[in-house]
Amino acid sequence: YREGLHHNPKNSHLMQGYAVLLINLGQLKEAQKLLIMSVKNNPSHSASWCSLANLNSFNGDLGTARFCFQSAVENDPRSFVALQSWGQLESDLRWGNATKARELFRRALEVSGNRSVHCFHSWAVLEKRQGHPEEAQRLIQQALHLFPGSTRIRLMAIELQVQKGGRSNENIDTVRAMYKDGFESAAAIGDAGFVQSWAVFEQRVLEQQEWQRTVRARKDKVAILGDQEADLALLELRRDLGADLEEATARRLRQVAAIRRLFNKAISLNKYHSASWIGWAKLEQKYGNADVARKLLIAGISNFPASKNIAWFHCALGSLAVQQARAGGQGMSEARACYQRALAASPPQKSLPIITEFASMELSYGSFPFKETTKLIELAKKRFGPS
Repeated sequence: YREGLHHNPKNSHLMQGYAVLLINLGQLKEAQKLLIMSVKNNPSHSASWCSLANLNSFNGDLGTARFCFQSAVENDPRSFVALQSWGQLESDLRWGNATKARELFRRALEVSGNRSVHCFHSWAVLEKRQGHPEEAQRLIQQALHLFPGSTRIRLMAIELQVQKGGRSNENIDTVRAMYKDGFESAAAIGDAGFVQSWAVFEQRVLEQQEWQRTVRARKDKVAILGDQEADLALLELRRDLGADLEEATARRLRQVAAIRRLFNKAISLNKYHSASWIGWAKLEQKYGNADVARKLLIAGISNFPASKNIAWFHCALGSLAVQQARAGGQGMSEARACYQRALAASPPQKSLPIITEFASMELSYGSFPFKETTKLIELAKKRFGPS
C-alpha cells in the first residue's frame, strides 16, 4: 500500500484499502486520517465514506457515522455496501431507527437483485431484536432457499429454532442435528464462528442438565429432611457440581471433552477468533481448570495485541482473578487491574457490560464498595444516560 500510494498519492482505492488494514491492526487514528484524505480527494468514493462511517460508529460518533453513510448513498445511490451498512447501524436497539433500517435493507436487496446473503441475515437479526421471530424466520427461509450452503444463514436459523423451541430434549436434538448438518461446510470455509456457536450451545445444555439434577436433588432432600437441611444439602451438591474434572462424573467428563474439542476446532480454523479463545477459557474456569483458563486468555491476548476485542480478554481475566481471589482469600487488586485495562481498551459505547461486571465486583468484594461502585455508576450514567 505504501509503495502504491508513493506513486499515486491520491488514489482513493489504495487509501481506503490501507485504512481498512490499519483498522484491523488497531491503528484507528492513522486510518481515520487516510479516510478523511480519501473523501476530500474523491467525494464520490463510496467505499471510503462507508469505512469512515463504520470507524466513527465504532468510536461512538453516531451523528458523523450517519452523515458519512448518507454521503456514500448520495454519491452512489446503488452502493449496496453503503445501504446495508447504514441499515446495520440503524438496527441497534439503543440508538437505531428500525423503520429506516428496513427501508435501507429493502433498497439494498433491490440493488443486489435479492442475491445478498449478508443483507438477508442483517434484516433477520433486526426482526429478531424487534420481537418479530416469524418475520425473521421468513427472511431466513428465503435466504436458505437462495444460499443453502451459507453457514451464516444456517446459524441464524439455529438461533431462531432455539428461541422457538427452548431447551426441551426434543428441541436440543433438533438443534444438534442442524449444527451437525452445517459442520462440514463451516470447516471447509474456515467458519470458526459456527463451530464456536455449537460449543457454546453444548455448554449451555450441560449447564441446564446440571441445574436440573440440582433441582431434583433439592426436591428429594426437602421431602426427607425439610427446607433448612435441604438448603445445606443443596450447597454441598453445588460444590460437587463445580469440583475439579477429576472428581466429575464420567458423563460430564465426556461432555466437557466434546465441548473442548469444538473450541479447539474453532481455533484451528481461525486462530484470531477471539470468542473461541474466551469461550474455551470460561469453560475451563467453570470446571476447575483456572491455570488452563489463564493460559488460554494470555495466549489469546498475544494474538490480539491491538484487536478491537482485546477488552473482552481483560474482562475474562478479571472474572478469573475474582474467582481465584475468593478461593484464596486474597485481595482484588489483580481483578481490579484487569477490569481497568478492559475499560481502557473498550470503545465507550460498548463498555456497559464491563462497567456492570466491574461494579458488581467492587460492590461484592471491594475494600470501599460503595465509593468505588458509585464512581462506576456515574461513569455509566455519563456514557449511557440515567436509565
